[in-house]
Amino acid sequence: MTKVAIFTPVWKRPKMREAFMDHMVHHVNEAPKYGIDLSVNIAGSEGAETMNEATSRGFNYVECDNLPLGRKFNKAMLLAMLTHDPDYLMVLGSDTFMLPTIWGKYKEGIALGCKYMGVKDLFMWDWRDNTAVYWGGYAGGRAGEPIGPGRLMHKSIIPEDGRLYNELKSRNLDSSATARLPRAVTFEARDYLLTSCKGDENITEVSAFNQDELESVDHKILKEAFGL
Repeated sequence: MTKVAIFTPVWKRPKMREAFMDHMVHHVNEAPKYGIDLSVNIAGSEGAETMNEATSRGFNYVECDNLPLGRKFNKAMLLAMLTHDPDYLMVLGSDTFMLPTIWGKYKEGIALGCKYMGVKDLFMWDWRDNTAVYWGGYAGGRAGEPIGPGRLMHKSIIPEDGRLYNELKSRNLDSSATARLPRAVTFEARDYLLTSCKGDENITEVSAFNQDELESVDHKILKEAFGL
């Protein structure tokens, strides 16, 4: 078994937050079928509320101020490293959903010795108006760069100081991490329905993406797949 520790900061959006944690329980149960021993680590900012949501599901938890967000990401990652001594770490947002079959794809890369893998595309599902779109990934100077959620990183490439993300920032955190990492091996996640759900308190709205690069899709596929 390859040990993978997921780390995720959570804040507000209680309906989505709990749906995500239930989704991660499903992944913990399914990942061993693909040779993955999965653990989940949560950094929250709402005291007993988020602590109970995490620990009642068997996840590790650490309390941390939500701002600056870079510090919170690093604290969640450090919790994962110290608690599980994982082979790989993976960052996921608390709005990220995906089919468990994606672990088979990650396992293929692990078997080939990949130190850093990620996905380059995603679906966006807006819970507020029940619309969904597909985005094919970065273009221009960022072409080929993995998106933020789903980055699988071998422990050997994590900076020794544990500060993968810029602790002074709350935005552009993916770029701050990219600057400290080697080039990633990426793959399309369309077949695995990797989805970033949108609701209140979003960091990045769907409207921020180049509208010409978005493809409308049937959100019913996503609802059926994730039971939401």
